[in-house]
Formats: sequence, structure tokens, C-alpha cells
Amino acid sequence: RYPATLADPLGDPRHEYGSSAGTGTGALVLGDADGVVFDVFAPRDGYYTLTARHIGGPLALAVHGATLTAAPDRPLRVLLQAGNNRITATGPAAVRSLDVTGAGDTAGIAGYAAGAAAVTGRARLVGGHLGWLGGPDTEARWTVDAQRAGRHLLFLHYANDDRGPGDHDYNADVISRTADLRVDEGPPRRLTFRTTYSWTDFRSLAVPVTLKRGANTLALSNPTGFAPDLAGVLIGHVLGD
Repeated sequence: RYPATLADPLGDPRHEYGSSAGTGTGALVLGDADGVVFDVFAPRDGYYTLTARHIGGPLALAVHGATLTAAPDRPLRVLLQAGNNRITATGPAAVRSLDVTGAGDTAGIAGYAAGAAAVTGRARLVGGHLGWLGGPDTEARWTVDAQRAGRHLLFLHYANDDRGPGDHDYNADVISRTADLRVDEGPPRRLTFRTTYSWTDFRSLAVPVTLKRGANTLALSNPTGFAPDLAGVLIGHVLGD
């Protein structure tokens, strides 16, 4: 449970402590131009149940670029990334809390392995994952299917243990790698992949993308260097069924 009075206010909302029923911390009363920002932690990538506890009309919840409508005490199934997720609620309404439950359900998330990508140039499969993705005319392209149009979260499972010339046991000289992501024929978007400290330790980078209903292409490349090794991609609509 994330009490609204302990979250970050936007605009000039009023703190109301006349009644602490339900949360024990009162309510944040939002006007037409006000909002409240919740930093929500998720232990793993997946769907969670979000319930806005408020009085008044529906709240608009901005989550990973999607705007969701939250009626009072009505649960929404929302896709979150492991770690911090910033969720902004706008009124008008008297907001007591944003309740988050669940353990990261993965039903409704589609997975595409490294071997499902069409590759060009030097990119190739190494031990079941995609490596050597870098340089001119080198690209990995997945065709993914979206059951609904709208905002999705793309999870890129990657490993990066690139090191600089000053690397040694007590002062690791780690290097972040980058890649350009293109959705269909849209412009490239530069992504940064932090070190995972091992070429066999794969982690996920969550990227919000907008997809059309049906087939979409996701292309990764790096014309000036090497992207990280990739084990595959996962994709899911921000608002679950």
C-alpha cells in the first residue's frame, strides 16, 4: 500500500487528515490541475493488481506512457518492470492510497527467443543467445504479434561483461553497451545496457513501446560498436486483460 499523503504531490493539492479511515494517513485532495506521483516497487517483471483508493470521479493513471482509467476501488491488471515504476495519478479526487498486490504474473506476456530473430551482417547465435551484434549492416529483427494496439512493455534479456583496459580485481572497469531500437519503420531509439558482470548472467531492460494490432517488427542494431548479447525478448500490453 502506497499512501497518497506520503507520495510526491504535483500542483497544489490539499492534505486532509479529518478522517484516517482505511489507511491511517488521511487523503490527498486533488484539484483539476493536481496530481500525485507514486514510486511503486515490483520484485519481478510481470502483471500486478493496482487499486486506487479514492473518493470522487475516476483517476487517470499514467504508467509507462499509457494512460489508464481507475474507478474508485476497482482493480486494474498492470504490467510492471522489476524495480521502480513511476505512476502518476491525476484527479480531481480525494486519494487515500494506491494498493499494489500480486507476485508478477506472466500470463499474457509473449516471449521470442534469440533464435527467432532474423539477423544480418556479423550477428550470430552463440550458445543459444545472440552475439556479435554490431557494425555496419548488422541487425537483429524480431516479428512480434500484438493482440491489442497501444502501449506495451518490451523486455530485452541481455548480458554485458564488457571491460575497459584498466580492469583489475579490486577496481572493475565496466563498460555499458548501447543499441538502437526501431519499431516498424519508426526512428531509432538509443538504449543503454548496464553491465551484468558476466556473459552468462542475463538481466532485463524494460522499454515502453507503442505497437499496432497484429504483426510488428522490432529491430536492434549498433553501427558504431557492439550491442550486448541477447537471450530473447518479451512483450506485453501495459494494461492486462
